[in-house]
Amino acid sequence: MGLDGRKASAMENEKVEGEEEVVETGKGKKSVEELRLAGNEAFKGGEMERAGQLWAAALATDPTNVAVLSNRAMLHLKIKDFTACLADCEAVLRIEPGHVKALHRRALARRQLGELDAACADYRALLAKLPGNKQAAAEYRALLQEVRGRVTEGEGSGTREVTDESERKEEKKEVKMEEDAVNEKDTEADVSVSEDTLLSGEAHRASSASKVSGNLEKKGDGEGEVKVVTP
Repeated sequence: MGLDGRKASAMENEKVEGEEEVVETGKGKKSVEELRLAGNEAFKGGEMERAGQLWAAALATDPTNVAVLSNRAMLHLKIKDFTACLADCEAVLRIEPGHVKALHRRALARRQLGELDAACADYRALLAKLPGNKQAAAEYRALLQEVRGRVTEGEGSGTREVTDESERKEEKKEVKMEEDAVNEKDTEADVSVSEDTLLSGEAHRASSASKVSGNLEKKGDGEGEVKVVTP
């Protein structure tokens, strides 16, 4: 084969700029975007396992797809696989450090895993980006009250045990200051349904699927309110 032939062959094997990645599925080839959208539909229909399979197929081809990673984190949160949710959120935040939905979902997962200090840090970062968001502020206040309760009981904040009385008082003082700061910022914000409802018994009711579906990532979706809305 001559030089021109080799060049032509090489060009045929190169991915055209802007062309969708494709993967083999049971019904032929599908692009990453098609898999993402199919996963979204499965999720909306309550087919959690199917949604997870479709998004996993998309990520096998495009492992840094933020929209798919964020959606799968939501799925893991819904089925209470908090460790997997945490992993997907951290993958998103390595790519987009300020991704508000990933910050929110990681905070919820960390709280459920007992990582209270880390969850507080996520809420602080979230409220720094959305300073008037009532949903995030309310969840953060509830978390701070949980931290305060553990301090009062002598269990400490997060994973640290507080044994000294003066240290315990200082810890309570810090928590109170955090609560006051949140209360000051909690003004004139849009009221929205909390993702934390996914962690209640109603998370498995059919009606919740339609509410949660509004939080699926849309292509080109930017930062904004942390909401769950009915599409």
